[in-house]
Amino acid sequence: MHQPLMRPQFSNCMSLVLLLSDSDSEDEIPSSPSSLTSSLPSTANHLMDTATCFPPIFDSASDNPPVRDKQRFYNVYSGDQCGCFRDWSDASGRVLGVKGNRHKAYDTWEEALDGWRQNCHGYHCHPANFEDGTLFRPDTTANIPEATVPPPSQHNVVFLSASDPKASPTGPPRPSTPRRDPARASLDVARLLQKITISVNQLRASSPASPSKRSSRASTSYSRTTPRHWAVSSADFNGVVSTSQASRLFNEAVVDMREVDMCKISSFDEALDWFSRLNLASRDIQT
Repeated sequence: MHQPLMRPQFSNCMSLVLLLSDSDSEDEIPSSPSSLTSSLPSTANHLMDTATCFPPIFDSASDNPPVRDKQRFYNVYSGDQCGCFRDWSDASGRVLGVKGNRHKAYDTWEEALDGWRQNCHGYHCHPANFEDGTLFRPDTTANIPEATVPPPSQHNVVFLSASDPKASPTGPPRPSTPRRDPARASLDVARLLQKITISVNQLRASSPASPSKRSSRASTSYSRTTPRHWAVSSADFNGVVSTSQASRLFNEAVVDMREVDMCKISSFDEALDWFSRLNLASRDIQT
């Protein structure tokens, strides 16, 4: 007659089923857990001999929580704070809505500890000299992002050194401006001086010969508020103009890439002197 199945219980929650035949005797039944362990396969013996870590216990109500009470244990196996939680409100915030989370609830401390050790065998990579029962510490170095070089700016800015031959002002190359004919420039300046001299003489003749002190003060006050003028000399224009006209002539010369000479003046005498010096310079170039 076959004897009934025997299921010895161990603290590590492992069970062993022994089927005895008619020829088996009571002396062959293992009498101690150690003899039962020796009859297990070599793989099971290797797992039981492997060192495992110890879960940190978290309790928001006490710094040193008891583990022999009737309160449940919640093992959190994934995330940045793994361990055994005594309060579901503390554990739920680390698992609910978290993709790929792993956790489980246990009724006793022995079951929670055994579940933690099984998870350690399957997921933790401890060194060869790891001591059994060492408190678990998460590997925080794996999640630290490495410093990277920021991407370049969207603006394509190129910086050239001063010694670089290509370090010239931006823009298309400007063609060389042909020099004015010195003879023609000298003739134009001479005619302009003649016209300006006549205009200045007429202006002086129309003014009072002996102005009174009052008119002199008025004239002085007027001259202070009179806007300044510019003497302009270019290939197609020579004369005295206002500041706005001089600005327009200068912009046109820049666009057309023409040479232009300008001088700010405060009187016609100053304009005559400037044109005279410009005429002498043209003659020096001609010779």
